[in-house]
Order: sequence, then structure tokens, then C-alpha cells
Amino acid sequence: MADTFDILRKLALQVRNATLAGENSAERVGRTFVGILDLIDDLKNIYLHKNQPDETNFLIKFFGGLYANYIQSINYSSGTLGEGFLVKVDPKTGKSYIEVDELFVRMKAMFTALEIKKLSYAGGNFIFSSAGAKCIKVEEYDTFWRCYFLADDGTTAIENDFCLDDQVRYGEFNIKPGVYEDVSNRFYWRLCVGIGENYIDLSKTDSEAPDNDFPKEGDSLVQLGNRTDKKRQNAIIVSVYGDDAPSIHQYAGIDSYSLAGKEVTVISPNGNKFTGDFFLKTGVNILTRFQILEDLIHSEISSVRDEIQAKDNYLYNSVFSSNTDGWQTYNKINFFTVNDRFLFLNDNFYASKKVVAIVTVGNRNVLRIVETGIRQLNADMQRKPVISDEYPNKFHISFRYKVVYAGTLTIGFPDQSLYFSERLEPNEDFILKEYSGTWDGTGDFELNFSGGIYIHSLALTDNAYEDLITRFETQIEQTNDRITLLAKEVTNSIGSLESSISVTSENIGLINKRIDAVDGSIREMGIAINGITDNLLLYVKKDGLGSEINIALDNISVVSKKIYFTGDISANGNVSIQKDGTIKAIGGEFSGTLKGAKGDFEGTVSIANEKILLSADGSGKLADGKISWDKDGNLVISSQSVLEGFGQAGYMATAIKEQTSGDYVFYVDKRDLYYDAVLVQPVHADDVFALPGDSAVWQGRVLHVYNFSSDMSLKIMGSSKSIPSKGVAAFLGCESMSPVVMYWALLGGMSGERFLGYTL
Repeated sequence: MADTFDILRKLALQVRNATLAGENSAERVGRTFVGILDLIDDLKNIYLHKNQPDETNFLIKFFGGLYANYIQSINYSSGTLGEGFLVKVDPKTGKSYIEVDELFVRMKAMFTALEIKKLSYAGGNFIFSSAGAKCIKVEEYDTFWRCYFLADDGTTAIENDFCLDDQVRYGEFNIKPGVYEDVSNRFYWRLCVGIGENYIDLSKTDSEAPDNDFPKEGDSLVQLGNRTDKKRQNAIIVSVYGDDAPSIHQYAGIDSYSLAGKEVTVISPNGNKFTGDFFLKTGVNILTRFQILEDLIHSEISSVRDEIQAKDNYLYNSVFSSNTDGWQTYNKINFFTVNDRFLFLNDNFYASKKVVAIVTVGNRNVLRIVETGIRQLNADMQRKPVISDEYPNKFHISFRYKVVYAGTLTIGFPDQSLYFSERLEPNEDFILKEYSGTWDGTGDFELNFSGGIYIHSLALTDNAYEDLITRFETQIEQTNDRITLLAKEVTNSIGSLESSISVTSENIGLINKRIDAVDGSIREMGIAINGITDNLLLYVKKDGLGSEINIALDNISVVSKKIYFTGDISANGNVSIQKDGTIKAIGGEFSGTLKGAKGDFEGTVSIANEKILLSADGSGKLADGKISWDKDGNLVISSQSVLEGFGQAGYMATAIKEQTSGDYVFYVDKRDLYYDAVLVQPVHADDVFALPGDSAVWQGRVLHVYNFSSDMSLKIMGSSKSIPSKGVAAFLGCESMSPVVMYWALLGGMSGERFLGYTL
């Protein structure tokens, strides 16, 4: 260590004592300065810190003395059954306190007051509270009894620990009635209305009940509760008899003659109860309740994560857990000089420091700022907000801080609403600070402090700090027939999310449920296994509606608005759905409508019990066989069928009626629009054409009848005349004989004669 000091001093003196021109070059001074800094950094392995907790495995001797308010051994634990030692000064009262196993005084011990307490009891039950005494004499006054106790008998000195407004209790319950004369079980619980050096005054009127007994010589008086002082309202009762004996009961807040609702801890054969704060080794405080009863174990742990998560933060690396990546920092040390020489003070450079660094305070890393600041460029931010011109966005800045020495804080985006300045005074613990304002998404974020400050959990968010707090809760409950696990997470801005598992010998249930904080909708997913009904249920629901798969021994049911399958699907090897959507099946029955762009059939296709039949060889039939064709395309139409042909524009097609002989009658059926030409193509030698008989349509009109046959003439019904193949005849509609019969005159194509027209 001495060598290190000598080296530092020599390096500094080399620079200070340089007298030759140009001797103190920038390179030499810089190299010397860097060397000094390296040596200073090495000193952290030599000296113990003054500004943060430190430790050493080596023996430290204080020959000049030691000033300290707190000294304890490594293995110290307090109480009658504790170990180690403790020497401290209470920061609240200023009183010193020593706790050791054995104290040996060689010469002389002097005590202003010496208190020797013995355990007092009533009926075998022990009460541990703020005061107690053995009554040796009672004096009665108008409104109270004065109870004296022995202050000093030459060997034992006891201080009066009773206070005004104490509730003093006495109880004796184990005396067998009728055995001793004038002796019986007694009880009273009265208010202390006066105190003296060796006595207390107990009220005659203020008691637990009007029939409470009065004090007597020999009573063991115990303080149990106080009307006004909360520090004297706690007690522990150890019972060695009673319904739940042996037991330990801890009470808090006893401010009346009732213990109802004051019980916070119970240890007894009938059940244990612990209420309060529990701490992990890491120092984290989690609100925990743990109960153990017969056939029931119930554990519940809840905690609050009050640090903003990265996904909610616009700032990058603002927790400052290990480094300042993503931030511009400004560290500067100003050395004071006199006549261009460094100023030394106590053999050290005299300088001012502006520092930004990550340091450890308590059990976490924090950002330390000394008279300087940090900046995050807009381009380095973790994410950017979506800004609306119509509705300016409101943002929130939050962080926790501890001020070492006072200064002015400036934080936010300069020249915008989200920019604040405030003077902060020193404080002992980390405090939450929050600001809010509008921000247009541009500019760099700055944080500056003119004093000394520690900061952690810096955040820039859309939501207020309270809305981003996440509350966690877990529960484990076990009975003789069921185990239940629950994990729950609640955030004001998002909602609640919980998962639970319930297991019995017959059932297993797993549920995940989310309640949306915005619309209140409930989304639930779960699996239910029932060993009695041999049933497995898988479901996903929103507000009670959704999809589910129910699996039983002999069936599987799927309920959903839409069902999607990926890959090949097979049912018993008889039906399969390929990846390309092709369905293959040995057979099938369909009800309803089938739609398709195209399709191929192999074998016979039957529709409506063969009323329509399509065969693989091309033959088929329609209308229950009234229309049929063979594999060569030869069409057969029954005599009861009416066929409508097809004609081109300006021509009419004919309807066809088959005769019993198989020959066809061609005619013009009723229609909305009639033309002056009709196309006919006879098939049989005795096929005929029937001229229309509707005089209302045809009287005075000319009808041209074309025979499209290349080798067969077309006979005119009711006449011996024929229209030759590839020929045409023109007819003129004449007078009507009846509504359905009229005369026609031949105008050309055949010799002139009159023809009858018929409405068929």
C-alpha cells in the first residue's frame, strides 16, 4: 500500500516539478494522468468503501478507538434462545442496547435501574405483554383500588412498567370448588387510572363486566391491552390447558375488553394460523397467508411487480441494471490549477466531478448522477408512438429516486409539454415520482440533476404508473380428496389472466381464463377429464360461446363455427380427404344441394332411385326412363313426352309429341313471341307437321315451314301433301273454325289447296 502512495506521489511530482520548456507535453501529462487513474482504481482492492457496504476477511484493529451506532456478530439472532451479540443505538429513541450471552464484570457494575423479570402466570396460562406484577397489598378508595407491588426487597429491584390507560387482567380458574373455605375462581379485567413508583390504581367502574371481581393481595396482575397507545396493544398468550391447549396465541390491537378479531397468529393442535408480512432471504416482501387445518392445506402468496415492463416503455435500457447502453452520458472532472499547475489539497488533486455511473445501493443496481445528466436520442428509443393530429397523445414519465444532496431536476423533451423542472431535497428512501403531458413523438429525452441523486426504474409510457402495476397471486389448496393450484395476474390496463388446475381421484380440470379490462369479455380455455364417464373435453370459449372437442369411448364430437384440418384425413379407411381437397369414398349418401365446377364419375350414377341414370358406357335415361339414349347416342322419347327443339334467331323451334306408333308430331307450342318461320327435321317416314290452330295469333299471317331433313319428306297433318327434303312451304292463316282449329292456304311450295291447323 505504501508503494502505491509513493508511486502516485512521484507521478504527480514529476508533472508539478517539470521546469524545462516543453517538458510537460500533452502526451507526457496524459500518460501520467492515466497511470494515476489506474493506480487509484487499484486502491479499491486495498481500502474499504465509505459510500457503500463492503467487507473483508482480514482482521481490522482500531487502536485509536471506534465510533459506531451498530455492531453485531455474524451469527446474531435475538431473544432468549438467540445467539451471538449486538451493540446498538436505537435511531428512534436514542437509547443504547446490548444483548450478549454472558456478562462478566471483574470489579463493579453500577445500574441506575435494574429490572429482573420473572415469568408470571394465571391458572397455568402465560401472558407475555408490556407489564406484570405481584400484588402485595390493596387499598380501597372511592373510585378505584390501589394495588401495591414489591419494588425492592434487597435482592430484586423491579421498575413499574404499567402505564395509564393499560387494561389490567387477573384470572384464576383451576381452584376446585367446595374444597377450601372462602376460596373460589376469580376474574377481573379493569382499566389502570393511576400509577406510582410501586403501585397502580384500578378503576371500580371501568371493567370488562359489572360483576368482575375486585383485586386482592397475592393477585398476579398482567397488562393486556391499552386504550390509546398502539405499542401496548399487543400480547402473546401461551395456554397449557383449555380446548386448544397447548397453544400459542398472538394478539394485536387490543384496545377494549374483547379479543375478537385481534388474533393474528395461532399455533395449536386444532389448527395453525399465520397473518402478516413474510420476507425471503433476498429481502423481497411478499404478502403471504398460510393456513394448515385438519384435512386442509391452504397457501396463498401475492405480490406486486411495480416496475414498468420493457414492452410498455418507450425508453431503451432505462432500468439501469448493468450499464448505460443507449444513453449519452456526460462525465467530467475539472482539476483546479494555480499558475498553470495542478492544485493539491492534502497531497491530492483538488477537482470537481460530474459523474454518471451504475452503482449498487442496497441489493440493486441504480443510476448515480452527480451534477450532470443523461440523454437518449430519439433514434435510439425502443419504440415510437402513433401520433394523432386530432387527439394529442398524453404520456407519463415515472421513476424512483433518492437524493443525496439537493439540486434541480429537469426531465423530458425540451420545448414540449412533457418537460418538467423541480427542486428535490435529500431523502432517506427511494420515492416514486411521476409526471404527465403531451408529446409529439419527436425530440430527444433528457434527464439532468444539479445535485447528487440515485435513480432506477425510469419509464416513459402511454399509461399512468398505477395502470401498469401488475399484481400476482398464487394459491395451493390441498384437502383429503382434492388438490387445487391457482396462478393469477392482474393489470389495470390489460385485465386479469389466471390459470388453475384441480385434481381429484375422479377428475382433472385445467382452466386458463382472461378477463379483458376494456370490454369485460371473458375468454376461457380448458381441459376436463372425467374418469367416471370416461370423457375428455377440450374447449375454447369467449363469453360462453366457442369451440369444443368432446371425446368419449364410442364417439368424438367437434363443435365449432369453422373446422380446419391440415394433411390427409381418413375415416375407417373408407373415406379420405387429401391435402388438395379431393374426397375419396367407397359410397355416400347426400341430402341437400351439391355444387361443383366440374366432376368425373366412374361407374353408374343414379339420382332419385334411378329416375335419372348415367352409365359408365355413355348410355342413360331421364324422367324415370321416358327419355333414354344408348351408348351410341340414339335417343328414345316416350309417346307421352313433349320435346321442344332449338331454333336460331328469327325462327321458331317445334315441340314434338311422340305417337303410339313411335312417329313424331311436330307443332308450334304456345309462347310469348311467334316468328313467321319454323324449322322441322323429321326423323321417321311418317312424321307430320301440324299447322297452328290459334286464329287469334295466325289469322292473316304467313308461316314458312322448312324441312331440314336431307332424305326425308315432311307430311302435313290432315293432308296428303308433303314438304320435300330440304324444301319449304308458305302458308297463309285464314278463317277460324273454332278456338283451336283454323284454315290455312298454301301459298307456295306445293299445289294450292286448303289445310287445317290445330292447336295441340
